[in-house]
Amino acid sequence: MTRTAKKTLRPGHRMKDGTVFAGISPDTGENMFVTPRDIPGKPKTWEAAVEYAEGLDAHGHKDWSLPSEFELKELFNNKASIGNFDAGQRKTKRTYYYASTRETADNDWWGGDPFADEVLAQDFRDGTRHWISRKEDVFRARPVRREPRPPCACDI
Repeated sequence: MTRTAKKTLRPGHRMKDGTVFAGISPDTGENMFVTPRDIPGKPKTWEAAVEYAEGLDAHGHKDWSLPSEFELKELFNNKASIGNFDAGQRKTKRTYYYASTRETADNDWWGGDPFADEVLAQDFRDGTRHWISRKEDVFRARPVRREPRPPCACDI
């Protein structure tokens, strides 16, 4: 009897549709995929990045978004395997990436305005995370999408 090895997806795996497997979403437990490159052009405001990602029709999919703060951390952890992130030697606006996470009354741990205009961004050079202005600052973004994981043979 011959056994065939089951392929395991690993971050950085290039899919047939052109997307890149980025890992498992810490939020949903689903497979997470990214576009092979950042949103094109110069760094954008958060609102422009959200609009671009949510309107993106690429690689046969229309369900793109910005990653959550935990998904962005997963992208950072897998950046070398995924590839094409701007993580230069010195900290610039080009090395920061947006999360979809906005400051709200629930996560405003500074006790400030519950309608604050700040969003989370992570520096892909060193992993530091900061709340930044969603209207004034301009940074990079990498759209993500999620798909349910196929059932495991052990679940049958």
